[in-house]
Amino acid sequence: MNRAYARFVLACIAGLLAFSTGNASAEEAARCDESAGPLTFVPLPGSPFAATASPDGCSIFVTLTADFAGAQNGIALLRRAGGKVSLERILADNDTPYGMALMHDGKLLAVANNTNVVVLDAERLIAGQNGTVAGYASESGSANPLNINANVTPDDRYLFVAEEAADR
Repeated sequence: MNRAYARFVLACIAGLLAFSTGNASAEEAARCDESAGPLTFVPLPGSPFAATASPDGCSIFVTLTADFAGAQNGIALLRRAGGKVSLERILADNDTPYGMALMHDGKLLAVANNTNVVVLDAERLIAGQNGTVAGYASESGSANPLNINANVTPDDRYLFVAEEAADR
């Protein structure tokens, strides 16, 4: 996938995330409630695979895969502010992140990596603090599971991860 295509895909995803904020303060709502337009182009150092927004709509998490020259694997944090969407930071990932699920309270982000699931402290990631990795989970004895997608139940009690290639 070339860089231009990766940018376009993210643009479509990010442009659709212009919705009203939920639990944000009035100041935060004014800061990130402005639309960036129907399409927003954000250059990224990897190909976007999945995107999910924080409950207040101000932050967008995007998994990046290194499938073109010079690309990197990681979780990008995009910020919506002042009618713009911009790349704020990237949390490098030594594996390949694919799908993800944000808990409904916005505190934890479960990322389906190729060989495991990493759980991130979303609040620390947004704040730019160290110690964002809250834990890992993997299925013992499963060779190359290719964890590709994640979803969580409405009560955040169960996390489901699709393994595309585990021990066929």
